[in-house]
Amino acid sequence: MGREAKQVFVSFRFAADGDNAKFDPVIGNFDAHFVPRTNVIHERSAFNATRNGVTGVSRHSYGICMICHRIVSMASLSMI
Repeated sequence: MGREAKQVFVSFRFAADGDNAKFDPVIGNFDAHFVPRTNVIHERSAFNATRNGVTGVSRHSYGICMICHRIVSMASLSMI
């Protein structure tokens, strides 16, 4: 573990004493720290643009694309 990762690790707050030595709570905290959050404003804007016909994509197609995007994102996280 590098210096930057150690600085991030020290900043974590754990629910119980000794959780900092357990694999799952540590990985959960690293995931919460490094996994990008969804930009809700951008997602709404993109949805509204498709709903208003700006991009020529139907709402149904957009919904399917968003579901696929989330599945791929979750799958790539589980491979880490």
